[in-house]
Amino acid sequence: MKKLLVAALSATLCLGCLAMTGCGQSAEKSADKPADQKTEQSAQVANPVHETGKQGVLEATGIELNAPKGATDVTYSFIDNGDEKNQATAQMEYTVDGKRFCYRAQSVSDTKAVDISGMNYTWEKGGNQVLDVNEVEAHYQSCKDATVLYWLDVVPGVAYSLSTDGSVSEQDMVAAANAVFQTTQGEV
Repeated sequence: MKKLLVAALSATLCLGCLAMTGCGQSAEKSADKPADQKTEQSAQVANPVHETGKQGVLEATGIELNAPKGATDVTYSFIDNGDEKNQATAQMEYTVDGKRFCYRAQSVSDTKAVDISGMNYTWEKGGNQVLDVNEVEAHYQSCKDATVLYWLDVVPGVAYSLSTDGSVSEQDMVAAANAVFQTTQGEV
């Protein structure tokens, strides 16, 4: 009888703990949050994305992003990197000829190109390709699921990445990057 009572109390305590924690769900409603904050999903992401407009990205990052000619469904956001040392990342997503791209830029202190795309894949193809704009060396990575081209504009210290879903050739990625990238070298 004593063992049955202990088992019943243990089960009741476990159920009570689950009810109090809400199975990990937040009781906070998205209506209570500012418009530029994501809801529950991004609250679990280490670097939350803040949707905004072109001017909002410029104010948050100091970087101006311009959509290429013919771009549709253009959206702007910035990624809060969590500390003052690492500045926020500017982000623009857009579609050209039915292909969706994500263009990112971030001020960095590095003197070598760093991949800021956030894409984590086992790359099957890779190499260096020179962009036509001021001969900036870009790094190309591709697999069946995604393609990334990343580079560094050295004088202002801005790292860039352009990514898309699926495998895209080096030449097509360079053409897409040339359509969107405007170097600031010589303007600083």
